[in-house]
Parts: sequence; structure tokens; C-alpha cells
Amino acid sequence: MEDLTERAADIAVRHVRPEHPDLIARHLGDYRASLYAASDYLERAGRPRTLSGISRLDFIANSEPDRQLQRLHDMGIPVRSERFVISNANGAVAWEHVKAGYGVALLPEALGDADPSVEKVSNDFPSLEFPVWLVTHRELHTSRRIRIVFDTLARGIGGRLRRQSRNE
Repeated sequence: MEDLTERAADIAVRHVRPEHPDLIARHLGDYRASLYAASDYLERAGRPRTLSGISRLDFIANSEPDRQLQRLHDMGIPVRSERFVISNANGAVAWEHVKAGYGVALLPEALGDADPSVEKVSNDFPSLEFPVWLVTHRELHTSRRIRIVFDTLARGIGGRLRRQSRNE
């Protein structure tokens, strides 16, 4: 959110609603996410059958590791912080790390299910729902370019999320 308030970015897609009063947010919908890993990684590390078994895998964080650690604990997975072997703030980079076989990450099902080189860590494991927010600063009201891009992204991403939820 700092990128937006400091004007380092004009528009961002986030998974939390911003609290800063100068930011404008539109909830586009929700997506489902599950734990995914490359098939070759699971062949090497083993396919866990329990939550405890999942906690022994290597994890890739695509946001702050402490936040993901808490989310996994809330889901009943007793993973320890040292199991996070890679962490970065870029979801696309985390996705590439998963495909390369470095570990497990919580990823959108629309992404993970579409790639035959990765698989869900466990089909018995429940998926999670995450909100998708489109966020910008107050120039949305004064900049035609920002308004056009914001509205186009809202239609595109929001439409995809609505189609995904209808197909569940």
C-alpha cells in the first residue's frame, strides 16, 4: 500500500482492504487458493497424507512469511518458520519457484489447476478464499488515464472472478 500512498504506483491488486483514507478500493470478488507444488518436488519430498506431513515440506512465501505462517497455523498446519526456504513479495516469482521445484506455495486454484507441471499438495486439504481488491489513489477522480485503466482492470479481473465462482 505504501507504493500507492507514495505515488510509486497508480494502481495495485491487493488481498487486503486498504485502511489509508487517501486510497480508493473496489472489491472485485474472491478467489480460491490451495497449496501447490511441482510434481517432481512432491516425488522427491514425498506426498504427505496428514497436516503434520505437509508441515515438513519446504515452503515458498509470496508475501510476508510471518503472515503466511499464521495463516497455515490457522488452517491446522503446524509449519515452523525455518520451513520457509524462499520469500519474496512478487507472486509471479513465487509461482516460478514452485514450478522449478523449490517447494510449496499457497496459490490461486485457477493458476495451479491450469498447469500440468504442478499439483495440489493434497486433494483432501480444504481450499481458502481470499478477497481481491483493486486499489488506487485519489487521482482516480482527476486522471482520465488512471480511470480508464482502473475500470478496465475492474471489468477484466472482476469478470474472471465471477466466472470462476459460478464454475465451482
